[in-house]
Amino acid sequence: MSLSQKFSEHVQKKKLIEKNDRILVAFSGGKDSLCLLSLLKQISEKFNFSVGACHVHHNIRGKEADLDLDFCKKICSEQNIPFFEMHVDVPSFAKEKGLGLEEGARILRYDALESVADKENYNKIATAHTASDQAETVLFRIIRGSGFSGTSGIPSKRDRIIRPLLPFFTEEILCFLEENALPFKEDSTNSDILYSRNRIRKEIIPQLKQINPSAEDALVRFSFLSAWQEEMIQDICDCLEEKENISPESQKVPLSSLLPLAAKTSGYPLLYEILSRMAKNEKIVIDFERFTALIGLINCANEGKIIEISNGYCFTVEKQNLIFFKNDEKISGIEYEKKLTLGENDLSPLRALLTLSDKRRGKVENINKKLLI
Repeated sequence: MSLSQKFSEHVQKKKLIEKNDRILVAFSGGKDSLCLLSLLKQISEKFNFSVGACHVHHNIRGKEADLDLDFCKKICSEQNIPFFEMHVDVPSFAKEKGLGLEEGARILRYDALESVADKENYNKIATAHTASDQAETVLFRIIRGSGFSGTSGIPSKRDRIIRPLLPFFTEEILCFLEENALPFKEDSTNSDILYSRNRIRKEIIPQLKQINPSAEDALVRFSFLSAWQEEMIQDICDCLEEKENISPESQKVPLSSLLPLAAKTSGYPLLYEILSRMAKNEKIVIDFERFTALIGLINCANEGKIIEISNGYCFTVEKQNLIFFKNDEKISGIEYEKKLTLGENDLSPLRALLTLSDKRRGKVENINKKLLI
């Protein structure tokens, strides 16, 4: 079966595309996005939807990036596809926010796509993530210490973003482009192994394939297993919240609801999910060390102890409830000014100002003492 046929069956089965959809493709000019754009164009009449393309210029690669933009314009003109371009300054944004170029580019790229989709009335945005990307993402998140939610990988659909190429590996895509004589652009930064994902793609995955030629398939299967278990955990937690009449989003949960989960390891996945829901509004991820510290805090029910998770956001126990809060309550500070002299010489207007810094309430627990073996 050809890639075109498999692609058509996949979007129908997953209901990724519906009649009268207006789909904006994130089009870089690379092999994956070119394949996606061409496949969508092929089936657009059959399924009665329209396709547009948006190229985001990241202001990273100078003349090379300008040539990529021209290439994308040409392809869309030849295929009679509406084309939009957006220019963003990734280096400045990443520096301002303290981010790497990869993360900064991802944030600005999605913002740009959402902006064009809103302005031009596209109800869906299609990105060209593939099964090979899925394998790389899962491995990357495992290395970073993600739990089930992270290792479940890239979803095929999130809000109005769809990823129709997700079941297909790079080899199939390259064959499709060759069969249809479709040239593509290769971003030079994709070969730079200083970027984590490139190193995984260029070095680690090939080494894993020497151990298991089906390493990518294995990682993708693992992502499915993780996704299924994550879905089960979500469902059980939903039922538990309803049964116990608790709402983690309120950032206050009775210890009586948490103690049975903290008492044995089989309850840890559910406990982690509930704690994560408490911190969800602040987009904070609870790492392993702090989670184990929280288990100790819950089991001991030690009021007054505080475990800081990130940027001043903490958990503590008060009146038999676990509380999530921003630890910014302070006591008044004291300032003391002293005129400086050197021998008999007055060094005014130089003065020393001593400030007794404000103190956050409570004692911050040393999480290293709470690690579980």
